[in-house]
Amino acid sequence: MINNNLKLKINNRGVTLYLTMLILAILMSSVLTLTGIINNQMKVIFNLGDAVTAFSAADAGIEKALYNIRILEVDGRTDFPINFDNGAVVDVIITITEEETIIKSIGSFNTTQRAIEARY
Repeated sequence: MINNNLKLKINNRGVTLYLTMLILAILMSSVLTLTGIINNQMKVIFNLGDAVTAFSAADAGIEKALYNIRILEVDGRTDFPINFDNGAVVDVIITITEEETIIKSIGSFNTTQRAIEARY
């Protein structure tokens, strides 16, 4: 009788070890999956700041172009770059025809670009 109880305890220990390893594997895969998701979200958040800066630079380019048209009386096609202190760069293209004026401003910051086009 003692031998049968000993065999049952030995078998139960093996099952416990197996279940523990299975639970640890599930937990580890869950943690790795969540880490990957959080890492991707952090990249998106950091790039969002660059996108806002690039868009603001493009908007400033539109304003500068409107100033050039009104004050400096630019006519025809004009291209000019603008460099900001924070590292943002804007390329502005002004095209004036008899029908309309088109201003295209492309703002760049780090690896992100945003463009705005204004017509009137």
